[in-house]
Amino acid sequence: MSDLEIVTADSAEDSTDASRSAMADCSTAGEDHRAIGGGVEIRGDATGVSITENRPSGIAGEVPGGWQAAATGDADGDWSVRVYAVCAVVN
Repeated sequence: MSDLEIVTADSAEDSTDASRSAMADCSTAGEDHRAIGGGVEIRGDATGVSITENRPSGIAGEVPGGWQAAATGDADGDWSVRVYAVCAVVN
């Protein structure tokens, strides 16, 4: 494993949807990068917001290409989802 990088992605903050999601894609760090971990952060007013998804992205059985997450909460709330992918070249 080499060339460790952290990639982030944000959902829309001003969405009128009660569900918000984002995916951090390791290919933005480099073509050979794959996710070795990740996580999610709720930004803004997190009152009443629940994380509904926090997992690697990609096809089952393959090394994940990124990390994706989603949350639900007040549709009019001032909050967003930030996803972190820990990416590296896996040898």
